[in-house]
Amino acid sequence: MTRMPWVIGTGFMLGIAFVGIILIATILSLTSMSEANLPYVIYTVHLLALWIGGFISGKRAQEKGWYHGGMAGLLYAILLTIIGFLAFSLPFSLQHLLLWLGAFLVSAVGGIVGVNR
Repeated sequence: MTRMPWVIGTGFMLGIAFVGIILIATILSLTSMSEANLPYVIYTVHLLALWIGGFISGKRAQEKGWYHGGMAGLLYAILLTIIGFLAFSLPFSLQHLLLWLGAFLVSAVGGIVGVNR
């Protein structure tokens, strides 16, 4: 069992999100893709990052996948909130709590699947 596998899972989430954002920016600059579709694409990248990071956390932990996956997702969401606060002066709101809950749930499901693989 690895110590704090959710930290490793969060690292994977951040890496996947970074690569996804670079790909989206490249596609936007090279094609005629409309920016109106951008939120859906970004949400998809975040969902994939959360699920895969949760999966990796659960697989590394080999037990309590929901906990380790969920903690990875929660840490990821908190980091995104801090970045939004520092970079864009976004105020904290109920929407952030819902984001944290959703991130926990999606990555917890990934962690459950990761433990059982």
